Amino acid sequence: MTKPFNRAARAIAVLSAIILDLSILLSAEPETYTLMGTVRNEKGQPIAGATVFGSAFDYGVWVHDIFQNCHAKTDESGNFTLAGCNKHTDVFLCARADGFAPEMIDPLVPDDFGQPIHFTLKPGKTISLQTVSMDNEPLADLRITLVRWRGRHIGTNLFFDTGTPERPNDQTDENGRWQWTSAPADEVAFDIVKTDGSEPRLIRWTEYKLTARDTTETVTMYPHLDITGNVLHAVTDEPLKEFSVQYGIGSAAEEDRISWHQPYELKFDEQKTERWAYRMVLDRMVHRYYVRVEADGYEPYISPPIEPTWGKIVVDA
Repeated sequence: MTKPFNRAARAIAVLSAIILDLSILLSAEPETYTLMGTVRNEKGQPIAGATVFGSAFDYGVWVHDIFQNCHAKTDESGNFTLAGCNKHTDVFLCARADGFAPEMIDPLVPDDFGQPIHFTLKPGKTISLQTVSMDNEPLADLRITLVRWRGRHIGTNLFFDTGTPERPNDQTDENGRWQWTSAPADEVAFDIVKTDGSEPRLIRWTEYKLTARDTTETVTMYPHLDITGNVLHAVTDEPLKEFSVQYGIGSAAEEDRISWHQPYELKFDEQKTERWAYRMVLDRMVHRYYVRVEADGYEPYISPPIEPTWGKIVVDA
């Protein structure tokens, strides 16, 4: 009886050692580095007070916190020092200042870590927009987020003009207007969303693409897409007792491709007062939505394409 016990004891000891090694590895401080360099204008003059910051992807996953860990201001000579930046596999570095277009070094290769990094900023361009309702009424306090530039996911307002406590740099004013006077010349994409939770709830614009120009872009915000419907037997017209419903998003690039989201398992409730068996409220501006309904013993139902701007609609299956 001693041999099995010894084998088990050895296995437990090996497992304990592995767990200890993993705990030490996970508790170790992440490797960091320091970057130094300058920010100047096209004439070679230093730009004081410019912001330099980085972001990163690790194996395709965006590292959200590097904006907090890795940003700095330039001094009077345009010099910056970024200390304590976590090392990642795919890093890019940006610089911006009011009145100047931002610039990006992408990618930041390991050879750059020990060398001075120099940014040259050009005069900024202007992007202006006004958010309005379907009735053309201005919409104040909508949040603007820069989400994509030069193929990179951004997700921060650090690029925008310096704001004030009374008027943050990422919100529309009382007339629904927002302006970025330090924009780049090439295309950028924004998320535009109502965040205060008040009625009416509005569709979220995702990756709204704009390029700097002299005119103001009018962005119409639509109510949430509110889909209700009943699920009926095709012959008897009686409601089905149990079914599942899910929404899908159609691809703009491939007309026949639909990405289906997690289905909801539902049961018909004869006691409820609403005249619908299911309801879905969708809040993103996408190419097209679809509804799919399934029930045991029946062929699935897939709706015709649904535009996200249709507001309240009924889709019976």
